[in-house]
Amino acid sequence: MKVFIVSVLTVFIAVIGITALSAYVSITSKVSNGKENDTHIVNKTDHLSEIAKSFSKDEKYVYYDGKIIPGADPLTFVPLLEPIKSSGGGIVQSGFSKDAARVYKDMNPLEGADARTFEVLNDAYERDSSRVYRYGEIISGADPTTFFPIPSPIKNWRGETLWSGFSKDATRVYKKTLPLEGVDFNTFEVLNGRYAKDKNHVYEFGEVEPSFDAHSFAVFSNTDYVKDKNGVYVEVRGYYGTDGSGPEYYMRRIEGADTETFRVLNDVYAVDRNHVYSREYVVADADPHTFEVLSDSSTYTRDKYRVWYHGKIINNANAKSFKELNFQFGTDG
Repeated sequence: MKVFIVSVLTVFIAVIGITALSAYVSITSKVSNGKENDTHIVNKTDHLSEIAKSFSKDEKYVYYDGKIIPGADPLTFVPLLEPIKSSGGGIVQSGFSKDAARVYKDMNPLEGADARTFEVLNDAYERDSSRVYRYGEIISGADPTTFFPIPSPIKNWRGETLWSGFSKDATRVYKKTLPLEGVDFNTFEVLNGRYAKDKNHVYEFGEVEPSFDAHSFAVFSNTDYVKDKNGVYVEVRGYYGTDGSGPEYYMRRIEGADTETFRVLNDVYAVDRNHVYSREYVVADADPHTFEVLSDSSTYTRDKYRVWYHGKIINNANAKSFKELNFQFGTDG
């Protein structure tokens, strides 16, 4: 019993000590003239308050991750939030902030930005009365009055808007921070985060892709499959470069695919009136009229005759009664 009492007292004393120590935080910062400030002691009497994630302030200073933001005014300082909510329903902090005189990106002033009119448009774009920015970099020539980011028509699996990296103002189309040269402004449309097109060209990551027919080009939502009048294509992974730069990805035409009846089941499997496909390969002996994927994992698939596990036929499995239990197990009982 004595040992137990001593242990409780020891813990209690330790907690009191930690609490007392945590009441004082020593923060040293560099100011813009390169000299080091005297150590600033932050304690309860300084009224230190958290403004938002990473930001806090007291009566004299504003802090970013515990470091003083040189010159920031604590009386007028506010963090800037993205206008679009996160998947959890909360407002997302942008990394930008401002006070009455300046705009800041993280801890650094955004030179030339107008604090009075500066606003965050989404997770990539900002503007003030005279300029448009992408992650704080000026988009030269963009008109802030008519500028808007172009969303992808395809949302992610949470149903959230995906931004394409393309944007427009009244006269030009932009990819990231540069004008898209040679584009037909009136017919330009974004198809997903990778592809866009106008009446003359298909654009892949903002570059003209001459191998596709612009008039008939289409993408299959949230997959790596695309098509035009000449065929169906899927992204495949190439070999690592000899310089060790990593794998290369390119679009391969699926030989024999019927463009009129081709439809995608998920990111792995697709069918047309003649065949079942696993990416660029035909699944031998599979019936395209009854083939189905049993779950999003693509572990088990079946048609009216057979069952496959990771693309390999399960001998003697009863296709009619088979069902997947999880990504490893299935049963036909």
